[in-house]
Amino acid sequence: MIFAIDIETTGSNPSRDEIFNIGIVSIEGKEIKDSFEFFFKISHELSYNIEKLTKKNFTLLKNYPSFFEQSETIYEILNKATLIIAHNKSFDFKFLNAQFKRFLGKELTCQSFCTQEMVRQFLPDLISSNLKYLSTYFLQNSFATFHNALEDATLCAKIYLLFLREDFFPKNLTLYERSHDFFQIKAHGKPIIDLNTPELLLSSLLKNKISLEKFFPLQSQVFCIAVFPSLFFEE
Repeated sequence: MIFAIDIETTGSNPSRDEIFNIGIVSIEGKEIKDSFEFFFKISHELSYNIEKLTKKNFTLLKNYPSFFEQSETIYEILNKATLIIAHNKSFDFKFLNAQFKRFLGKELTCQSFCTQEMVRQFLPDLISSNLKYLSTYFLQNSFATFHNALEDATLCAKIYLLFLREDFFPKNLTLYERSHDFFQIKAHGKPIIDLNTPELLLSSLLKNKISLEKFFPLQSQVFCIAVFPSLFFEE
């Protein structure tokens, strides 16, 4: 099972700031299935900027349970995933693991994947890789309520699924091919892999525990994970 997640926090420091909103969206195959949303009370007022961004404040959140009270439930939901995807994954995971370590003495153990890094690697000429820009550019969604965790998690899932579409990469990789030898990976000057390679070859490389870094530059490695996730993560 794959989850797309997003969080909203009281600040940017995992050691002292708090999570007050989590959105979780499940992906099965190439479809969004279920969603979960949690709000948590916080110990102090939000800053003006965060209130303005999230449309939340101390008073609106005060009647929700604390993150501590819900931590075991959230951990159990997330740790069922074979893969968790997030936009700016490092931010979300630093906060979640800091909270889980503090309250439960453990961290998430599932695989994770960053859609923002995926966009940056494949489409470096885009003006921005943030969700607001991407949702307008790719999804024609200029009315989304950004900095709501569930809506942002849903947008993250949609971006991920967009990259899995069979007709997406041939159209969008043409610019990338000009500056990167993307369609053909070479070893000792001889072609060994291209994007038409059957999944079987990639699977064989993985099953024989051959380090992917020796064969693929980061761009190609991320591509293979994005397009052939079943080869990298067990269901």
